[in-house]
Amino acid sequence: MKIKTMGSTTLDREDLLKSAEPDNGYYIQNYALVADRPVNLNVDPAPDLVVEVDITHTDLNKNTLYASMGVPEFWRFNGRVWRILQLVDGAYVERYPPITGHNRTTST
Repeated sequence: MKIKTMGSTTLDREDLLKSAEPDNGYYIQNYALVADRPVNLNVDPAPDLVVEVDITHTDLNKNTLYASMGVPEFWRFNGRVWRILQLVDGAYVERYPPITGHNRTTST
């Protein structure tokens, strides 16, 4: 499987008047469309997956912004809980139970 990783880059689309800087973005299903060139969100699809570790509070509603960009999957960590969100009918739906320190298994 080929994957293009965006690293920490600014995702910007002129029509949205806002941008975001996720910790990482990945092209998986759309890899072939952006494989060997810089991504331009004004003409290219959004990343298939965006991952953010968001310890500090921000006024920017990331769920709404990434949904409006059409990012199919958004993984978000707030310092305590991982949430895996999938875009369904223009809004994110949590598809799996949140992953917290209490969900981890440890070996003895």
